Amino acid sequence: MPPPEPSTPLLARASGGIGRHLALHYAAHSVSTGSPRVLLLTARSTGSLEPLLAEFAARGFDPALVSAVPIALDITDPAAVLALFAGPPGPATTDTNAVAGASLTTLVANVDVVVANAGVGGHDADDPATDPHGFFECHERGIHTNL
Repeated sequence: MPPPEPSTPLLARASGGIGRHLALHYAAHSVSTGSPRVLLLTARSTGSLEPLLAEFAARGFDPALVSAVPIALDITDPAAVLALFAGPPGPATTDTNAVAGASLTTLVANVDVVVANAGVGGHDADDPATDPHGFFECHERGIHTNL
C-alpha cells in the first residue's frame, strides 16, 4: 500500500524542476480524488511562481480543492528558513477556503511533508572563477541547504 498523499506539502523551489512537477502532481491528485490540499510553494521570489500558478488556472484546478500559496524564500539562507518555521503553531486545517484568512504561521504549522530540493551548484573544477568554494565545499553546501 502506498503512503498517503500529504495534505499540506511545502515544496522548495516550486518554480521549476522537481518542485514544479510535484506541485502539478499534488494538484492533479487533489482534483482527481476530490481531496483538498494546501500547497505551500517556495521560490526565491513569488514572481517566479507566477507561471506555475497560471498553469494551475489553465488546467482548471478547482481552488476549492487546491489552494496554492506562493512564498518568497531563499532556502540557502538558514535564518530565513528558521524564521518561516519559528512562529507559534496555529490551528490545524486542510480547508482550502480557510487559507485566504489564515496566517502563514498557521499554514506552515500544518505542513506534513517538506520537499527540500534546491539545486546548489557552481562547481567547475577547470575554472577557479566559478569554483570559489572548491569541490567538496560546493557539495557540502548542497547537502546543508537541503537538510
